[in-house]
Amino acid sequence: YAAAQNLAVAPGLFSLAFSPLLLAALGRHTRQGATERVRLVARDALRVAVGLTPFAFLVAATSGEIVELVFGAAFRDAGPLLALLFAAGIAVAVSSVAASIAAAANHQRAAGRLGLTLVALAIAGHLTLIPRWGAEGAAVATALSALVVAVASLGLVYRTWRLSAFPTLVRGLVLGGLLYLPALSWTTPGIWLVVKLALLSAVALAGYRVLGEFTPEEWRRIRGAIGRIVPSWARRA
Repeated sequence: YAAAQNLAVAPGLFSLAFSPLLLAALGRHTRQGATERVRLVARDALRVAVGLTPFAFLVAATSGEIVELVFGAAFRDAGPLLALLFAAGIAVAVSSVAASIAAAANHQRAAGRLGLTLVALAIAGHLTLIPRWGAEGAAVATALSALVVAVASLGLVYRTWRLSAFPTLVRGLVLGGLLYLPALSWTTPGIWLVVKLALLSAVALAGYRVLGEFTPEEWRRIRGAIGRIVPSWARRA
């Protein structure tokens, strides 16, 4: 369980880095009276968080390979735990972004109640499921509680700002479903797993473009960001 938990930290790091910046930006625009700008930033932030959905499918399909690559074959049974905990991390990231958006609309108490609800559901789930199923029960309880609160958080954002990430969620679920089987059936030894995940992640981004998630300007910015990250020799290849 500890091995899976250590590998599932990426969405949590995203929340820690992104949410405070989002809240500061929303607060600044709110003080300036730029309501439309606030809505635009909030909408795009919500799309980014919900848009992580396909990567939960990719991690679920390759979780055993990921654990084996990092910790060795003896830890491969931690794969299902990683799949659940990574999905839970994405759900928490969505909740964190939604809480920042709600707080910008002076709904801090509602956002705080969602946080307390997450803790209460997780505790109740752990007390119920761990005695029966051990580590698997803990992972299931974590994932279910995070998912419930994420859905409630999206509902709060819709009530406060009339912003919906449903189209992004549908596209993410479609892409995740389409990528799951190729990721599962394409076995890659050792470090080639990194190449597989990079390629399938690129396919997910391209899929979002095909499905109309990105505007032409957004797609140009994404390509520019990828170009700055990918080494020049890889681009030439």
